[in-house]
Amino acid sequence: FVGDLMAIELKNILVNTVSIFYPNKEKPAYHSLYEIGIFSGNQYNWREKKGKLEIDEGKLRKALRENPISVRELFGSDNNNDFRVDNGVAFNIRKKIRPYITKAQRGILSTRLFTLNENIKSLEDRANSIDERVRRYEERLRYEFYRMQRVVESNKNLSRWLENQLNKLK
Repeated sequence: FVGDLMAIELKNILVNTVSIFYPNKEKPAYHSLYEIGIFSGNQYNWREKKGKLEIDEGKLRKALRENPISVRELFGSDNNNDFRVDNGVAFNIRKKIRPYITKAQRGILSTRLFTLNENIKSLEDRANSIDERVRRYEERLRYEFYRMQRVVESNKNLSRWLENQLNKLK
């Protein structure tokens, strides 16, 4: 998917989703993954960010030990008291990638894969058609070459016969 705009867009959505601050109805101890020791690549060198998350195990263990509820709410929380998760890292990741992974040929990725598979099938059919045309053309050329060889051989025989006839006349 190198250079594929959809893959780049999805990567950017995920990077932004895990990088932003999350408000909370309570006074949480943590507003971002970075605060609990989860980050993407070297924080001091942007060139080393390769799209994967890294974990500072000590910082994460400390956050879980000191304030597990705040860590839980960072991943998913109910901000409007309707007893449904409506905020947090996990909630937003699911919400933002849902259009990409929806099943039954309706999601962006499934539609994209279907289109790519159709393009591959079309290209394979076209390649097979070209192979068949090349095979027929080669067959025709071989037949014409065989006929040409027969004519050349016939001309050689005629030339030898004429030469013999001319030698007899001398």
